[in-house]
This record gives sequence, structure tokens and C-alpha cells, in this order.
Amino acid sequence: TEVAAQYLCKTKWFDGASLTQLAHVGNKLSKHPNQQACMDAIAWIAGQLNQADDLSGLDGRHSVLFLNAFAKNFNSGRCERAVARLARHLQRNHSTRSSLDPQNIGLALNAFSKWPDNPDCQSTASLLADMLASNRRLRHAMDRQSVANALNAL
Repeated sequence: TEVAAQYLCKTKWFDGASLTQLAHVGNKLSKHPNQQACMDAIAWIAGQLNQADDLSGLDGRHSVLFLNAFAKNFNSGRCERAVARLARHLQRNHSTRSSLDPQNIGLALNAFSKWPDNPDCQSTASLLADMLASNRRLRHAMDRQSVANALNAL
């Protein structure tokens, strides 16, 4: 995993990779938060997301994969900027936001809680919490882990 992470940062192999591909790579790398090469690669992925012209093709599931990966690297300014951009994306795109299932809402809330002073993270966390509070179907579909993630994040 560490070697793969170094290839991501130090070669051009992933130049031109789609955001959805990078979301999956970031998700895999986030399983190794104690390996600096993996955290460096996640920061590189955050930079790619920050440089992307448009996030309109990014669905809720892939947005949450990014959020979850970036949350593991909460000391990275690039990751914070990418999370804030994803927060704005979720705020602006009702269809993307409404596609989130209870588990993904809990994971998103957890990610936003890593940057409690960021206004984009605050406002989107509030928006998602309101979604949960006002939607009985979502609340009843939450499993124990989703409830724990949501409560811990708030």
C-alpha cells in the first residue's frame, strides 16, 4: 500500500484519472492512516479535487468516499479545502444531497466535524442534521453505527 501511495504522488500514472476513480483510491488509502505515504497521497488527491473544474458529475456516494478519506488526514490544509469544496457541492446540489443514505450522512457528518471552525463544514453539517431531523424514513433506516457517527459528529 505504501509503495502504491508513493507512485500516486511521485509519478504521472494517475494524472487524468477521474474523480470517481480517485475517490476509490482515496478510500483504500484511508485504511492506513498511520502510513505517512498514504496520508501524502490522500493530500495529493485532495489537491486534484480542489483543481477540478466541475464537481457536478460527482454523486453522493463518491462525495462521501472523498470525505471519509480526507477526514483521516485532518491536519492537511489541502484536505480541509477539499472537504469545504465538497460541503459547498452538497449544499448546492439537492439531488446529490438527497441521494445520501443514512450511513453516508453519518460519515459526512463525521468528516465535517473534523473541521468545526470551517463555515462550509458547519453549514453543511447543519443542513444534513436538519435532513435527518425532518425525515422519519432516514432516521428509522439508521443502524447503530450511523446513529453513533451522527451523534458523535454533532
